[in-house]
Amino acid sequence: MPYLFLRVKEDDDAYAAYVAIGADIVVRAAPTSGARKLSKLNWDIVFRIGDEPPESVGWLKIKTPAGKIGFVQRTLLRSPVDYRIIMESVRGKWLITNFVAGD
Repeated sequence: MPYLFLRVKEDDDAYAAYVAIGADIVVRAAPTSGARKLSKLNWDIVFRIGDEPPESVGWLKIKTPAGKIGFVQRTLLRSPVDYRIIMESVRGKWLITNFVAGD
């Protein structure tokens, strides 16, 4: 939990992947809320592009599933290798079997 870790395909780079944590998240042409809208994300997996330039504080440059390059507010994305717990049913009871603090 959260299930986001399982959404990334095995052959994808989980360290570059992010999951849009909501519907209708706007992808913008530049790292500012006034920039032109390129597309919207709906719980999609996107991939970070390069390093963050200093002017994009609070934004992440990404590639959308449709191949568009744009910017999304960092607070609207979550890394699948962030904190997470693994739960399993053991003798009929759900137990936390792992707590992972990143990879």
